[in-house]
Amino acid sequence: MPVIAIISQKGGAGKTTLAIHLAAAAQDAGRVALIIDTDPQATASQWAAWRGDTPPEVIDSPPPRLAAKVAAAQSQGAELIVIDTPPHADSAARAAVEVADLVLIPCRPSAFDLSAIQTTAKLGAAAEKAGLCRLHRRQPQRAARIRRGRRVGRRLRHPALSRPDPRPRRLSPRQRGRAHRHGIRTRRQGR
Repeated sequence: MPVIAIISQKGGAGKTTLAIHLAAAAQDAGRVALIIDTDPQATASQWAAWRGDTPPEVIDSPPPRLAAKVAAAQSQGAELIVIDTPPHADSAARAAVEVADLVLIPCRPSAFDLSAIQTTAKLGAAAEKAGLCRLHRRQPQRAARIRRGRRVGRRLRHPALSRPDPRPRRLSPRQRGRAHRHGIRTRRQGR
């Protein structure tokens, strides 16, 4: 019954999103998953309210009660417990690290996020817990974007979009609609 704490001192790092995705994936795989939301914003709890009674279940917990909530969930058969923590909350992060088997640190590739990892990693190291840093929201490399654009151009069956250096050509309304469905911006020519 692994307990995973997702912590980061940086706000907007993707902690709640990662917690929801891990628990939902475990639930889809046939495991009983639970999210413990220690964040006062209660975003995970709001997500659960939108979903109604659909698992995984989300419960709120203040940091001092976290160990008791984890023990109760384990005794009731939870196979995966994911703890979502707030940013800038040392007491919540410390409590989550103490009860966790694994600490995940979501991080974007920016200087501010990378510097925030140091504080978070020290919490995990002090408690002698295994930790992983998950780097996300990376920008695709330019060559990969160009290749993807060419593939989409071929799928749209339009020669102007499938060439390496497309020249402006008039798109039919149908081709423009296909392009928009594939996430390609177009502009009307001749206006």
